[in-house]
Amino acid sequence: TKVGRVQRAGEKGEGVKGDAREGDPKARDEVTKKELPRLASLQFRVGCNESSVPNVKLTKARDGSTSTATFSFSYPDIIESFLGAPLDQVLTGGYVQGLFMVDEEGVITTYDLDSVFTKGKPTGVVARHVMRTEGEWQRFLRFMRRYAESNDLKFKPAGESGEERRRREGS
Repeated sequence: TKVGRVQRAGEKGEGVKGDAREGDPKARDEVTKKELPRLASLQFRVGCNESSVPNVKLTKARDGSTSTATFSFSYPDIIESFLGAPLDQVLTGGYVQGLFMVDEEGVITTYDLDSVFTKGKPTGVVARHVMRTEGEWQRFLRFMRRYAESNDLKFKPAGESGEERRRREGS
């Protein structure tokens, strides 16, 4: 399995960093102009909800200065939309615009995306969202609670086995 870097080009031809505070204001405005949904969703393209549910890994620096959410999608819907398209069009033609985390509060955006290829074919997408303040971390956690509720998901702490989880939940 190989990982290929996909990063949206900025207006001056530079890569845009994967920080929600930096990004394409036009894309963000397109999402916020529409009525925000009651349920939380993930989108690679504005207005197109992704039905594939990712594996989400959360990490936080020991000193609490930064936190990172890593979303790993296996065979997301977005892959179907660009199969057969030339690679330069995939990167610049709006097939993948970023990862938009949309809920009733608004939109959290990251442009730090990698595509995963197996035997030369796209098989997944990995997105990273870096949070540099406690406010950004709390906002992200609120989004994830809504996303979990919308998709009937549960949180599993790292290193916890199924047996430990059942004991903790009292099942």
